[in-house]
Amino acid sequence: MYLFCYNLKLSTYKKNVFDLMSILNYTEYEVWEMKGIKLIAIDIGGTLLSDDNKISKRNIDAINRAQKHGIKIALITARMYSSTKYISKTIKSDYGIFGNGNVVMNLKNRKLIYKSYINKDMVQSLITFAKNNELYIHISRILWEVSDENKYFALKHNILNKNYPNNLKSNIIVVDNLYEYCKKHSDVVNSVFVSSKNMDSIIKKIKKEFPNLFITEYNKNLYEHAINKTINYVEVSNNIRNKSDGLIELINHLKIASDEVLVIGDGINDIEMFNVFNNSGCASNSNEMVKKIAGYVSEYSNNQSAVSDIINYYLGKGEDNI
Repeated sequence: MYLFCYNLKLSTYKKNVFDLMSILNYTEYEVWEMKGIKLIAIDIGGTLLSDDNKISKRNIDAINRAQKHGIKIALITARMYSSTKYISKTIKSDYGIFGNGNVVMNLKNRKLIYKSYINKDMVQSLITFAKNNELYIHISRILWEVSDENKYFALKHNILNKNYPNNLKSNIIVVDNLYEYCKKHSDVVNSVFVSSKNMDSIIKKIKKEFPNLFITEYNKNLYEHAINKTINYVEVSNNIRNKSDGLIELINHLKIASDEVLVIGDGINDIEMFNVFNNSGCASNSNEMVKKIAGYVSEYSNNQSAVSDIINYYLGKGEDNI
């Protein structure tokens, strides 16, 4: 609004936004408002969290400062609500996009904005497939996560839960009979197959045996710090959804434009989101393909508070100097 009168382009001063503010005699709030960002969507693993699953004070301060100026925060992740409660509480997140876009939730009241489920019969077939191929299977419901083995993701959540207060622990349960448990519930969002071995051949079998389901994520040789293991996993869902689909559902719900969104991520499952949304940033530890398309690549890693650096780059450092 004011910039038109002075015929100045704010982008020219992106790194020195408060120099511009002093030239035009604007308040900090007005500069933030002119940036036009109304929503920041932040990936969790490899981005917001350090490798030891902690959120730095610098990241928290940068997020809180954005919120102070009316900017909403959304977690956007392959994880489900259950395993992000502590994280969302810590940063006071407003929304959650879970399961790579298969669930969109208002975190203030836990109301669903969007959801997609796998039918019960198909869930039973997925469990049988896991057993026949000697795979760990992790079932994600809207508010609960379940397996019949306390290993891999179930073990990870149980280990991390030791650090959380009771009301913020992940809702993870290990049952004796996964078949019977899943017969009673119709809100299964996805299933994840995990192995210590390469899963390329498993991918081929899934495509052949489940032509109506979709592989929404495949991670190879991922080191899980909490359990001190390198794993491979495949996520299967009812829709060929990705993070950008879930984020589009959210911005349509909020009635804001894509150019009013800042997305921050690091992995292969963030690429589509970076292609759709113009304002994007990633940490130095990000996948190389992500770095090539990111609007801004931080010189800092997820272990060095890269999220705060990305927020500062797009919105200006401000008087807090974080």
